[in-house]
Amino acid sequence: MKRVIREISLLRQLTRRESSPHVVQLHEVIVDGKIQEGQTVVLFLVMERMKFDLREVLENPQKHSLNEEKLVKIQYQLLCALSHLSELDILHRDIKPANILLDADYNVKIADLGLARHYPTKIKEK
Repeated sequence: MKRVIREISLLRQLTRRESSPHVVQLHEVIVDGKIQEGQTVVLFLVMERMKFDLREVLENPQKHSLNEEKLVKIQYQLLCALSHLSELDILHRDIKPANILLDADYNVKIADLGLARHYPTKIKEK
């Protein structure tokens, strides 16, 4: 449950920022049932729709007409996304092809922030 709450919190924070173009946007959180201690709660995270993920593109290169131009675009945008998260002091900790979403134009959005953590940029001196 902590992982889901952390993901919702980070996605809400990043969705409010219009300067987070490389992170999947959270539209709504739907709670099925009443939140009571000891009971199972089902949460639905409604996010923007993306066409496919990088895993599917890499497993089916002929289907996607994968060429050098598309690969360079994906790689550049992925580096921009990671740089953006780094600027916000967020460490994703679960980057893999299945968590890199792509739209029909092969624009990259990072998903699954359940393991992500804020990290301090300055170390406090004693």
